[in-house]
Amino acid sequence: MSYDLHIWEQPNTLPVPGTVAMAGQIWLTLRGRKAPINPKFVALARQLVASYPSQQSDPKNSVWIGDPIGEAQTCDDAVFTIALPPTNRLGLLRLVADKATAHGLTVYDMQIGMVFLPNGVVLPQEHAAAWALEKQKMDAAPKPKTKAQMLKHLSEYWAPVFGNHGFKPGKKSAEGIGFERDIEHGKQTITVYVRGSDSEFSCNVYLRVNNEVVTKLFQPYAEPNEEVEIVIPMDVLVSHPYGGYPIATPEELQRLTSQIETEALPVLDSLRDVKGMNQLFNIDRPDYMLKEMRFNGNLYFVSLIAAHLGGNQQFEVLLEQYCKECEKWVNNFVERMRQLADDLRKIPVPVAK
Repeated sequence: MSYDLHIWEQPNTLPVPGTVAMAGQIWLTLRGRKAPINPKFVALARQLVASYPSQQSDPKNSVWIGDPIGEAQTCDDAVFTIALPPTNRLGLLRLVADKATAHGLTVYDMQIGMVFLPNGVVLPQEHAAAWALEKQKMDAAPKPKTKAQMLKHLSEYWAPVFGNHGFKPGKKSAEGIGFERDIEHGKQTITVYVRGSDSEFSCNVYLRVNNEVVTKLFQPYAEPNEEVEIVIPMDVLVSHPYGGYPIATPEELQRLTSQIETEALPVLDSLRDVKGMNQLFNIDRPDYMLKEMRFNGNLYFVSLIAAHLGGNQQFEVLLEQYCKECEKWVNNFVERMRQLADDLRKIPVPVAK
């Protein structure tokens, strides 16, 4: 269910709401009423997108759901509706309320039962003081200055976001934090390492998948210092400037959060079990995965294991293809892959249902 803010320009023919209930009645009266394109809606949308990108202005870094400017330019309804994303809702609510009321527009948030009027009044009036105090807290909130402060801030900021996807806070260190969730035969982890300080904070993000069945089969063929779990740097999905993803400002952190939700989490969702691994590594093989496989050789072993356990009928074809792709690699790479294939053939192939 989306979190919608309803915005309108108060008609002279209707009374200014004095209660949340009255605002609700006005919304019911106005919604669906045909009206000319309102330039105030368009101006508001432009200001919002100037603060945070939209799907139209920057698809990979989008914060807003949809395209606020395009929707405002085609809104022939007396009520303009903006959906808030699941992260930083309080901060975005404030942004919308401040910008909209400055244009003489009313903002109705039915989720929390509050209304923001152009004259500065907040309804219900008994919540006005609490809202003013919350705005003061936002303005006075200390910005993280040290790495430890930033790690604490990230942990608190992301806990509810990743919690919506089944992740819980995991291991912490002086350099980074992790969020973990259980999957079939193992665990997935989002690991974040922080660099810099003060206004120069940035981070690197890694997606890790430890499937115990796959790990057990791969372990005998791994080199002493070779990763036996799946590790995918997020920068193969979304590139970042040299030094990592910037996170020093609320806008930068919001942008990265959106990228993790839209780009990284779907990859982890597809790697919950060996069938998903087989689909991603051996059938879909997106460009980013091809590049990462050529950089991170252990993914070839994982791909063979997933092909066999996932019942891929092209197992032998894939083996020859991967051996050819890696024929010039050192450390007996191809020989180790063929030995792994010999052992996999001894394991009964699952029967497709």
